[in-house]
Amino acid sequence: MLYAVAIDAQHAKSGKPRRGFLVYAATGEVRGFADDRYRGSAALRAVEKATGEAVRELCSLRVTPAEYREAMRQPVQF
Repeated sequence: MLYAVAIDAQHAKSGKPRRGFLVYAATGEVRGFADDRYRGSAALRAVEKATGEAVRELCSLRVTPAEYREAMRQPVQF
């Protein structure tokens, strides 16, 4: 099983939302970042399909734009 933390950095000046999910293994290892891209929880379904593992959303956090950009730099392992 994988776990996801939803992050939200509000909208950019262009109006594009800055939302996504940091995905973790049960060991706490970061498995990657799934960009929301207007899909909401469907982004997690895409991770499930790619990994063959269930994903459980744990919580949602407001973050700064800088923290969002850092999350997007996580290497994707799915």
